[in-house]
Amino acid sequence: MSFYSYDQVLLLSLPLLSNLFGLALTYGKSSKTLPFVLTFLRAVEFFGAFALLLYVFLDQSFEYTFLTTTFFSKFNIAFGFRADELSTLVLTMITGLSLCIFNYSSRFLEGENTFKFFRDYQLTLFFVMLLVISNNLIFFFIAWLGISFGLHKLLLFYDNRPKAIIAAKKKWVVSRIGD
Repeated sequence: MSFYSYDQVLLLSLPLLSNLFGLALTYGKSSKTLPFVLTFLRAVEFFGAFALLLYVFLDQSFEYTFLTTTFFSKFNIAFGFRADELSTLVLTMITGLSLCIFNYSSRFLEGENTFKFFRDYQLTLFFVMLLVISNNLIFFFIAWLGISFGLHKLLLFYDNRPKAIIAAKKKWVVSRIGD
């Protein structure tokens, strides 16, 4: 581990900030150019994650801590993000797969209410990326719950279909048993 610099923080935050920007766009007005803008943001996420992967493999892994606190005067917990070889490789695969899924779904759902899908997809993807680069179990748990919530919303995209409702209820029961 090394001390982080501003270029490391920029490379680490680029995929997350790109995703948050896309999530903010989905809460705005509907437009015909939204799928193209979101596809561009998916590409920025992918190339940002790939640049981070190259940086980590060529230099070294690092950890960015933005808050350190002590509980019960014995337990020090550092809140932040970690970029090592495995997490950056998985992050790059996630963003690449996300780009492919997003391109397919924007063409497949053409003419439907894609705003809701894009918003739920962005939210789920944000929590997946947060899970991969989290450096402690609290962030991991928050991201796990966020993924569960996002997947539940994605399963209910067609909320008037009985099989979608049954699948969402099954997922909800199974995820409560696992917790």
